[in-house]
Order: sequence, then structure tokens, then C-alpha cells
Amino acid sequence: MGFLIGYDNICRAAKHNLELPSEEVLESFQAQVFELISLAYKTIRTPGPIKENPDEPLISTQLFHALKVVSSKEEIPLTIIIENPEITDQISCGVKPLITAKKYDIFFESWNSKLSVVFGIEAKLLIESEFRGRKVSTLIREYVSDAGMGKYINGLYKRRGCMIGYIIEGNIPNIVGKINNQIEKVFNNKQCVKKDNSLKYKHKEIYKSQHKGKLNYDLYHLMLDFN
Repeated sequence: MGFLIGYDNICRAAKHNLELPSEEVLESFQAQVFELISLAYKTIRTPGPIKENPDEPLISTQLFHALKVVSSKEEIPLTIIIENPEITDQISCGVKPLITAKKYDIFFESWNSKLSVVFGIEAKLLIESEFRGRKVSTLIREYVSDAGMGKYINGLYKRRGCMIGYIIEGNIPNIVGKINNQIEKVFNNKQCVKKDNSLKYKHKEIYKSQHKGKLNYDLYHLMLDFN
């Protein structure tokens, strides 16, 4: 299906330090990851276990296995890891134990060239109204705080990545509105989540937010509906 062809071409043409991928390479790799996620999502959006027990670790596990199946079938040169730790300098030096490391829910790493490119996923449950004992305010706060977006914005994650919202109840635009209300409280209203209308990606429910001075890239938000 042509996965990573554009990425390969960019890698061959890039004239820079192979240890430091260019912005063009990073964006190309990100686009391919988004397409892979979209395909994998379509295979798991209605399975019984998710409907019966809409839990973030369960959905992430189902998505991880679907990603592995799709990437293997298409012979995509990727390593995909679940619960991959962010190894800080303090952990490397033994100042802090590995158990304290923040973990990407799903992590992608290329291995088809000398150029090392990685991309992480932070996933959270989202709802519009109280659902099965879960509170809207709690899930929205977790999505925006250092448990979610804050991992990127405040530098807890050093490598590029995106957010994924697992919608288990409610309407996506209304949920995004609640996220933006929380962002205004924590950050400011100029950093709100907006629909991406660039047509660069096949998945329709993709949003992005800008955090100038804190992130040197747009933080994307893929909303996956499991209603």
C-alpha cells in the first residue's frame, strides 16, 4: 500500500546529520504512522471486549495488536512497542529507578535506514457525559494535565508524539470543546485544539494544538470513536 515510500525518498535525499532527522522527515514519518493507526483502528472499533469493558489499557492493547498485524501484512519496516519507557538522564545515571519512567502507551521506531526516527502515542479515555462511573471532569483533566498533553508540553516526553482520544461516549466536537475549556484554565486559550483541515491525513477526526515556546511542533490529537 505504499507505506513509508515518501519517507524513504526523503531519507535518501536528506543532507543532514543522520542522528538528527529533519522536520520534513519527521512529518513524513508522522503521516505514515497516522495512516497505519487509521487502518488498525478500523479493524478494532466494534469488537466485543471493548464494548463490554471500555478501558484505556485494553483498547491500547487491542490497537497495538492490530498495528502489529497491519504492519506485518504490509511488510512495513517498523518496530512497534507497547508501554515504552522514556529513559531520562537521571534514570541512565542511576539517580532515579527505571520504575519512575513515564511510558508511551504505544511507540514506533523505524529500522529501514540509518536514520533513526521515532514517534510516541499517549492515549486517554474521553466522554461527554458521566458514563459507567467515570466522571467527565476527571478524564478531561487527565487528558490535558501532565498525565496527558502535559507530558509533551512540559517536556516529560522528549521525543515527538501525539495524543489519541478513545471516545467511549458522546460527541467528538463537544468533547473537544470541554478539552479546550480545560486548556484555557491550565495554559491559555491561544493553545486550543482545532480541527485539522489540511487534508493531509485520511483519518477525518484529527485535531491539532500549538504550544509556542514549549513545543517546536504541532501536537496532533487523533480521536478514535468507540461508541
